[in-house]
Amino acid sequence: MFGAVEPKAGRHFSYPSATRKGAEVAQVVENLAAGYAHAGTIHLVVDNLNIHCRKPLVARFGEERATRLWQRFTLRNTPKHGSWLNQAEIEIGLFSRQCLGTRRIADLRTLRAEAKAWNRRINRDRVQINWKFTSNDARSIFHYQTNLFTRSKQQLALDGT
Repeated sequence: MFGAVEPKAGRHFSYPSATRKGAEVAQVVENLAAGYAHAGTIHLVVDNLNIHCRKPLVARFGEERATRLWQRFTLRNTPKHGSWLNQAEIEIGLFSRQCLGTRRIADLRTLRAEAKAWNRRINRDRVQINWKFTSNDARSIFHYQTNLFTRSKQQLALDGT
């Protein structure tokens, strides 16, 4: 499951996949770029999964298209020791509770249909993540000297779990 969220705007993107491979990440990145077609730069907060990089895009789309696509993104990595800060994990939890509940969905096709329906509902309602942990909190707790939590109108969180 790949999930992305623009927490303050209440935009949610869920992408069930058969595997956690580069081809799926490339497709998610392409879908996010299409979802923000008018944005010059998309800030993407990612965990440290080894496929959260440009390489899968090149493999899937070729050098030229991958470069055009990748240039639209500015990546921010979550700290390795602080994955609990990752809003994408909250997104996956929302999806799990609200879309899946206690059900087991046996096939990928049905899961994708359920995810699409959940995305429509939650995006229609613009459900925001009420994130209370601030960059000042992070600097204080982790003794950061610089602002690692750059804010943007179109900041997304992506997690491949």
